[in-house]
Amino acid sequence: MPVPTTVIPLPVLVPEQQHFDPFIPTVYGNVDYRKWQSQLVRIDEILRTGMVEANFQRLALADRNRREKVAAEKEQRAFRTLSTSEQEIAQMMSSQALRCNLARTLTGESFRKFACHLAESPLLQWFCGIGCLDTVHIPGRALCSATASGFRSRKCAKWWTAC
Repeated sequence: MPVPTTVIPLPVLVPEQQHFDPFIPTVYGNVDYRKWQSQLVRIDEILRTGMVEANFQRLALADRNRREKVAAEKEQRAFRTLSTSEQEIAQMMSSQALRCNLARTLTGESFRKFACHLAESPLLQWFCGIGCLDTVHIPGRALCSATASGFRSRKCAKWWTAC
């Protein structure tokens, strides 16, 4: 008999400020690169229009709130909600984590090699949402590794593998 699960309401997302994406150079003559670019563009469309990314952000925020609630009860203090700017940053980081781990899985690279590949690839920077016009902040191997292991151990693992 299936065990009834408790439905936890997911947090409402705050609107995120759009940033100018870095310029992605046009590459001629390399069919493999064009296929890779088409694949990333299609995955980007699915993440955005299929609400996959937004749902992932909401799951990540719900997980953060659950962990904060447990910590607050343990420490006998008030539950601390995120401010609007903190939530926007948390949403952005969860999107970057989702996209970086998808891209790393597609490349089959180790965390360290992927971080280096990400630093030198404008296409990957665009897909992962880490490039701005003047600077690029590459997530380190440790952060990507911790995020990936967190995905495997959380309740959203079934959802993550279904995507």
